[in-house]
Amino acid sequence: MATATPNGSYAVQEWKTLTPATQIWNAYITKEALTQLSSDAKWILFAASIAGADELVTWQSCALDMGMATLYATEDPYATDISPELQLAAVAFAAVEAGYSDISIDASGLIEDWGTADISLFVSMMLTDAV
Repeated sequence: MATATPNGSYAVQEWKTLTPATQIWNAYITKEALTQLSSDAKWILFAASIAGADELVTWQSCALDMGMATLYATEDPYATDISPELQLAAVAFAAVEAGYSDISIDASGLIEDWGTADISLFVSMMLTDAV
């Protein structure tokens, strides 16, 4: 399968530099998000903060533009579907937690406080090929 960014996006290149040598970058970034959002209470607060964010439509449209789709829950009665915008926000959150400087500098504080420019910068860095 060919990739649109053969050298990795700017975000991927940055994440690779932050990843400990004993881990792979995508596992590391996922672990960073899950470590902070692992309890039910934290996940519920995070999901509610994104759902109530002023820029919810931006999170939604950027996630859909990236081709993200809803992750459907299992048959577990307590599992919940994870919307594309919530997935994108969780990745952004993990990137900030991991110290990804290009976005944490522009973010005004909490992830739900990001404006359109912050979200767009993050998505652009994820999609732009590093030369």
